[in-house]
Order: sequence, then C-alpha cells, then structure tokens
Amino acid sequence: MTLRINQNIAALSSHRNLLSSDTELSKSLERLSTGLRINRAADDAAGLTISEKLRSQIKGLSRATLNAQDAISLIQTGEGALNEMHTMLQRMRELAIQSSNGTLTSNDRLEIQKEVDQLVSEIDRIANNTEFNTRKLLNGSATALISVDNPLAVRGDVVSDVFDGGDFSIAVNALTTGRQQVWKTDVFAVFDDAGNVATATGSTQLSSIALFTDTNGIFLLARPQKITLSGNSESTSLIINGTDTLQDIAGKISLAIIDLNMSHGIASGTSPTLVRVNTSGPAQGTISISSALPGIAGELTFSGDEDVLNALSLTEIVTATDPTYSISVVNVDSTNLTPVTGRIQSNQIAELIPGVNIVFNTATDMTIQSNPSGRIAFSISSTSAEYFMHVAPRQIYFQVGANEGQTLRAFIVDLDSDALGVGGVSLVSRESSALAIGSVDNAIGLVSSERSKLGAYQNRLENTIRNLGVARENLAASESRIRDLDFALEMISFTRAQILEQSGIAMLAQANSLPQTVLQLLG
Repeated sequence: MTLRINQNIAALSSHRNLLSSDTELSKSLERLSTGLRINRAADDAAGLTISEKLRSQIKGLSRATLNAQDAISLIQTGEGALNEMHTMLQRMRELAIQSSNGTLTSNDRLEIQKEVDQLVSEIDRIANNTEFNTRKLLNGSATALISVDNPLAVRGDVVSDVFDGGDFSIAVNALTTGRQQVWKTDVFAVFDDAGNVATATGSTQLSSIALFTDTNGIFLLARPQKITLSGNSESTSLIINGTDTLQDIAGKISLAIIDLNMSHGIASGTSPTLVRVNTSGPAQGTISISSALPGIAGELTFSGDEDVLNALSLTEIVTATDPTYSISVVNVDSTNLTPVTGRIQSNQIAELIPGVNIVFNTATDMTIQSNPSGRIAFSISSTSAEYFMHVAPRQIYFQVGANEGQTLRAFIVDLDSDALGVGGVSLVSRESSALAIGSVDNAIGLVSSERSKLGAYQNRLENTIRNLGVARENLAASESRIRDLDFALEMISFTRAQILEQSGIAMLAQANSLPQTVLQLLG
C-alpha cells in the first residue's frame, strides 16, 4: 500500500464519476420536465431532422384541413345563390305557361312581363354580386376574365373550363343577311255621310276610319289609348288619339321602333324605311311596319287594348330570319395557327374558344374598319369583320395538401341572365311565351348542372378533410414515437442516475478522508 497526500487519485476518480452521474441525472430531469426525448440536436441528431420534417407535414395538414373547410364555405355560398336562381327560374317558367294561355289579353301579358323583368334583373344582381371574401363567384370571373377590342360588337360568356386561355383572333363573314319582320294592317276604309266608301290616305284621321268604331257605334279612341311595342328585349309605349292621322301613327310607331334599338346604332334617319303609309298599288290604304333589325332579336310585338289592336288589324306578312355567319378562330399564342371554324345562325357560337361562347351583337351589320390602335373592329354596315379576344384563366385553386402542387382546381361559369339565355325572354305574346318555356327550361338545366358540379366539389372536399385527418393522425403518431418521452423507461434511467449520484457523493467523501491515515504514521 502506497500512501501519498499530494495527489488523491481516488478522490479524482470519484469526482469524475460523480460529474458523469450528475450530467445523466440533469438530462433525465430535463426530459421528465419537458416530456420530450429530444430537447436539442445533441439528444438525437438524426431523430431531430426526421421529427422536424414530420412536424412541418403535420402543421401543413392542419392548415390544409382548414383550407378545405373554407373551400366548402365558398362553395356553399355559391350553391345557396344558385338555389335562389332556381326558385326564380321556376317562377318564370310558371309565368311563361300562364302567358301562353289564350284567355289572357295583351295587357295581361304586359303585367306578367313586368314580373319577369324583375326576376331577370334579380338573377343578374345575384350573378354579379354574389361573392366570398370579396371574390365574385357567379359572373364568370371564377373561371376566366375576358376582354375584347370592341365590347359593343361582341362578348364572351364563360360556359366551361377555359384551361390555359390565350389570345384569339376571330374572323367573321356574313353568309346571309337575314330578314326583317314585316307587319301590315288591313285596308283602312273611310265612310262619308252619304255612305260612300273610300280608301284612307296618309292625312286621314282615325276618327274617320270605320274600323275604329265598334258595332255599337262607340268610337274606340274617344280617350287616348296606349300601345306598347316590345322587341330586342326592350319595351316602349306610344299614345294614339282619335285626331291622329295615319301618317301620325306611322311616325309614332317609327319613333318607338327606333327607341327600342337606339343601343344598337339604329339612327333616326332610318325611320322612313321602317313604317310607311301605302298610298298606291294593292296595299293602298294600309300601313306597313318593318322591324329595325334582321332576325328574331328584332321581332316586334304590339300590346294594348284588345279592341284597339283589333282595329289596327296587324298581320305578320314576313317572318324574321336570323343572318348566318361563318366564324374562324385562331389562337395567336399557339404554334398551331390552323383556324377552328363554325357556322352559326343567331347571335352566338359555342366553344370555338375552349370554355367560351362567342356572342355577337346582331344589330350591328359588320364591316372592317381600322381603329386608332391599328386593330380591326366592328362598325356599322357590311358583311365581314375581325377582332380580338383575350381569355385569362382565373380558376379557383384550393390548397388541400401539405406540399406544393397538392391543390384542387374548381371553376364556376357565368350565370347571368344572358349566359343562361333568359335575358331577352318576352312574354308579351302567346307565341313568344310558348318559346320562352323552352328557354327557361334550358336555363334551369344549366343552373342544375352547375349546382351538381358544386355539390360534387363539396363531397370531394369532405372526403379530402377526412383523409387529411387520417394522415395527420398517423404522422403525429410517428413524430411522437421519435420525439416524445417514454416516462416509464425514463424513470428507470432517472432512478439509476439518482442512486449513482448519491453513491458518488458518499464515495467522494470516503476518498477525501484516505490521506488522513498518514497522520497515524506521523504520530
């Protein structure tokens, strides 16, 4: 046995082991107090990396779940608005069926038309104002934004997915010019006091015409009467008096027709060609009335007191026909410049541009004319034109995953009255009312289709939420196994470290007392 006092090797060894036990005890206390197995990178470098990656996925999935719930709220907002549209369209259909009944007078139908006009206006208001978080939902901007170089001549209605959109050059060539509607009255006869019959002229007053006196000898125009003209989705009225001449009546009707079509560039100088009093030939003593526009859009309907309308005895002698056009579309952004062509008779053609119906202003006879920008634009009168349409995609992307690209793409088409085909619904005649039933049926089908699509989106999102919940649960379990502490196992380590520390303190005390034995030798 060697006794030394300058270096207490046993004490140093005991101190070293005590420090190691204290470190283990401190770490164990930290783990027990935080509940985490990994509190710093040094605890498990690889485990920390894996754990942080899993944490980012878990937080991303939690946010994606909230995103999907917000998406459902957006869809429910749009679908709720479409439910109201359905209600209004069903009412319009009911009114169209009512107006088709022959028991109604023209004035009755005018009153029905007032309600229809309000329903159409409300459909437009809903389509243009329904929004979620300030984003419009039903005006087509939830699919694409469309701009044209001449909005007075053409527009685009979003009816489906536009995909990547693009810039399109559209060439229009008229194949047939269409035909204007023509009405003609019966021959107006004049009886003098001697009972002689003569044909009325332009200066003949209505009070002198036999048709305006009923079988009881009552003059129908003893009080002024209002006649309403409807056409081109507009209505206007004129007042006729017993002192009016046939020429006066022709002038009033002509001005009313112009008033209906002012928005389409019909100028007052065209009035002599629209309504005229026939003073010679087989039609002498009659009034001929032409619509201002070719095609069905320009058709005229007369409403008012039934006896007065019967006295006017208007008969349609020429039925309106729509002009026909050849349309050629080229996507100028594409390397393939082969045009897509179509032929239409009416004012629109479906999806030559993907997802877009091209709608033309049929009141504008087309010609080519350079505008200040050097592009070609519509103006009045000729047979061909070229213009440009820009389609910018704006579909809605819902971020429903924790990583880039994990999105759900949705789109909602344009659902205003023009896109639905009910913007110009007219119930002012029995014939137009019967046609309106089909138009409203088609609109109901379009709204039903859009609601079904929104319902499918919602169901998909609900499934997505459930799947996100399962994924988040499993990732959280995996992250917990890596990072969270097993308290039972840690208590074993803690107890061991605690005992070792207490033992180490005791042994250090013993080691410190060993040099004192030297004193016994010195005594």
